[in-house]
Amino acid sequence: MPLLSKQSILALSYSVTLGLLPLIGSSLTTYLVIKNLTSISQFDYIKWALFFFVTAFTMAFALTPTTLIALLSGYLLGWPALLPLCFSYLLASWMGYQTIGFLDNGSLLQFLAKRPGVNAFISKLQQGSLQVIIFSRLSPILPFAVMNAVFSLVKIPIRPFLWGSLWGMLPRTILSIWAGTQAYQLSILLEHPNQGLTWRIGLAGLTLISVLGLGYVIRQITRK
Repeated sequence: MPLLSKQSILALSYSVTLGLLPLIGSSLTTYLVIKNLTSISQFDYIKWALFFFVTAFTMAFALTPTTLIALLSGYLLGWPALLPLCFSYLLASWMGYQTIGFLDNGSLLQFLAKRPGVNAFISKLQQGSLQVIIFSRLSPILPFAVMNAVFSLVKIPIRPFLWGSLWGMLPRTILSIWAGTQAYQLSILLEHPNQGLTWRIGLAGLTLISVLGLGYVIRQITRK
């Protein structure tokens, strides 16, 4: 049986690490933001532009969770944060996709191609990729950076990947910004974001839609 290449092992190890980093990054970011809240709240346009540019890097490499950035942006900027957040998400998606593509260089897909059933499924997945990405991005459970890696490893085309990421992330971004605008104290918002009933219902609803949508799309793909 052929073994995974060193490139694939490196790419998969990196993907697993991306799933663990937010646990550390979330606590550190929360501490730094609360400590420097006064300075951050006085940012001008240039500093906010730099903020969203930098957070694109931190989200791409799982140093900060996307929801945390959206909550913070909603609290400090309100609804004007929506547009720069979308650009930041797109840039983070692109960087995460390209990074894992560079590390793996298609070797995992070549390994899977030697298994006819798996190869056929991936080919169909690539053809119906837009819906898969949208429903995957809807879910608050599936880690942003890890999904960037997964979609890159199976060679989802870049255009549906970016469009699906944009439209899939939009509902929970709107929900997170709204939650930020409703918060009275940032420390409570960042440390206990799941206290609000509307917030919990919204996340549960998005998760349910994501699960049902992914299940439907995958069934359609496997039947073809």
